Amino acid sequence: MTAFERAAEFYQQACAGLPPDDEKAPAFLYAALEACWFGNKNLKDVIVIIIWMQDLIPKMTEIWEHSPIAVPRDEHLGEATKFALACAKGKLDGLLTEASVVKPTSIVSVALIN
Repeated sequence: MTAFERAAEFYQQACAGLPPDDEKAPAFLYAALEACWFGNKNLKDVIVIIIWMQDLIPKMTEIWEHSPIAVPRDEHLGEATKFALACAKGKLDGLLTEASVVKPTSIVSVALIN
């Protein structure tokens, strides 16, 4: 197991240990997603994290919509959503499969979230 794979697992475990409306839960999943991108994980593994993140966003924003970290957090979540939509289009067009290894052309590091 690579360091990126281990990091992705640890971030997912950290998220699982938080309430679903915790502000940091989607941030931990974004960090896991980032580790998957850097670790060249296939689309099947990446999409699971994105779906989980998308499920948490409405729960988190009920409480934390206007928090101090909202701007960088929402940029990261928006990047993940755009990526997921592009991947869905790629799958529909027959350009991608679940075995494909894809990542955004630019990755804004989650380290920007305090």
